[in-house]
Amino acid sequence: MATLVAQLDTTDEFLVPNQENLARATLMRQQLTDELNRLGFQSDVRKLYGDVATILAREAGDNEQQQQIAETVLAGFASNFTRHLDNSWFTMTGQIQDIVEQAILTNAPILDLLYVLAGPERASIRISAPLDAQFSQWLNWSAAAVDTALAGLLRKIEVVQATEAGVEFYVYQGTLIKTSRPFCRLMEGVVVRLEDLRAIESDPRFSSLKQLRGKEGRQPPIVTTLGGWRCRHTLRATSLAEAKRSNRRIFMEVGDELNAEARALL
Repeated sequence: MATLVAQLDTTDEFLVPNQENLARATLMRQQLTDELNRLGFQSDVRKLYGDVATILAREAGDNEQQQQIAETVLAGFASNFTRHLDNSWFTMTGQIQDIVEQAILTNAPILDLLYVLAGPERASIRISAPLDAQFSQWLNWSAAAVDTALAGLLRKIEVVQATEAGVEFYVYQGTLIKTSRPFCRLMEGVVVRLEDLRAIESDPRFSSLKQLRGKEGRQPPIVTTLGGWRCRHTLRATSLAEAKRSNRRIFMEVGDELNAEARALL
């Protein structure tokens, strides 16, 4: 991504709003798709298809009725799963194209664009899950990966904009539902800085919070995905003064308490 952005015309490190740059932004979608294929995406999908076919054939055995069912399931996998991935990739690359075009039209600094598109919190989507899982679960996993990536990209844009406006503090907020993660229930309403969220991932002081967040498995980076896959929570900009007026818990003051509470939930 950084290589593609580097092709854009700039003046004093600001993107130039010209036709050439807009044409390059349009071509990025195809270039990204070509790069994805170069990295073996299609090969991974074909291998996955072959593994699923092998498992279905083994399960069906010599039973003719089971073989017909297996063929139907395999056809559904080939049609629905791969189409879902293709549509999701098209949506994601469209988002990237829109972001690049907007940056060009607003004469934005090229470093800001690079930060949004390929910042330190970027995560990749990998095809890795138990091959003997139900087909509906495979669809759910793929949808979760794509939904999380898109939501993370939008959160990243919002964070960059808020940082540029001088925002330092955020309220970790959202609607708690029956399936809300314990980590999100604990963090609900807490005022955090981005550095506080990163500390949860890297500082041994907050190891229990990190374990609580990862209790359901490995999670993507916290700043852009908060509770993890398909997290509905958001970061709402606030100020330290407003946080104290509202009597909110402030992470930089009660981080150790939250970590102790997380330990009790493990």
